[in-house]
Amino acid sequence: KVLMAQSGGNGSWAFKTNVAGLAIGNVNVAAETIINDGNDFPMTVHASVSYNGLKYYVGNSKLRHIAIQPEFRMWMHGEPFKGLFVGANLSYAYYNVGYIGVSKALKDNYYQGQLYGLGIAGGYQLEITDNIGIEASFGLGYANMRHDVYKKNRYMGKPRFETHNYIGPNKF
Repeated sequence: KVLMAQSGGNGSWAFKTNVAGLAIGNVNVAAETIINDGNDFPMTVHASVSYNGLKYYVGNSKLRHIAIQPEFRMWMHGEPFKGLFVGANLSYAYYNVGYIGVSKALKDNYYQGQLYGLGIAGGYQLEITDNIGIEASFGLGYANMRHDVYKKNRYMGKPRFETHNYIGPNKF
């Protein structure tokens, strides 16, 4: 992730983008602001939005979505936007994905639905200059996905509805 920050006391903001997400066509932006700077472990609230409107990559494969992920963070080194942090996050996404060769289910099916989740995360933010930094983060969480499933030939019969519970990485 690349970070661009305005610093200077309480009320500072940081604006970010996820470079890895941009590489696969996800337009994304995040903002973070200080909510409590008066103790040894300052807290911030971070919110990211990601959108991919591309209908096709190769063949009929799709990875369309809009997702939001707010996160509360506690900074371990006494200063927000610097060093180690831990956090708790929520997730929501509306997705339209499928025909992707990473698994048999994704290769043979098309999924359209919603995701609701929560998780924990940790990361590190390295300051390069007063206004630019780099952040690496990783999270684990739970997500409940509810979607219609279409077979490869979308117009053959009605879709089936399914609910899937996921536990694993939810942020990187």
